[in-house]
Amino acid sequence: MKKFSSILLLFLLSVVFTACQRTQYTDQNGNPVDLDHHPGKWLVINYWAPWCEPCKKELPEMNHFYLTHQNHVLVYGVDYDHPSVAQLQALGKKLGLDYPLLAKDPAKKLKIGDVQGLPVTYVYNPEGKLVKTLVGPQKSSNLEAIINSGN
Repeated sequence: MKKFSSILLLFLLSVVFTACQRTQYTDQNGNPVDLDHHPGKWLVINYWAPWCEPCKKELPEMNHFYLTHQNHVLVYGVDYDHPSVAQLQALGKKLGLDYPLLAKDPAKKLKIGDVQGLPVTYVYNPEGKLVKTLVGPQKSSNLEAIINSGN
């Protein structure tokens, strides 16, 4: 019985330790975001900034794509300037964005390195594999073609 208790304790400690190591993300409204687990859904991460003219032209396209495909695609925006949560909320409202904006930059977690230009969009398939890195402003139709092609 003592051996079983020791094994159980080690297991529980490893579960707690692993859970503590997971990076937690939230959107601008404080809703939890799990970038590790999105079964059956595509994941689109779009980096932008409010001062970036091509980004401003792209945001309505991202919004349209999100509204059209939200049942099978997760879309998250990341403001390159890393504003406070309150500023992010205000920006989202001002720009009329319906999709969530991440309060913390996921670049390290997603292993995408430093973002070198804006806008840039990363597309992950439902298995979590990065399938496209799109530099420059995107149209909703471009993103639709990627998810419809399956890669």
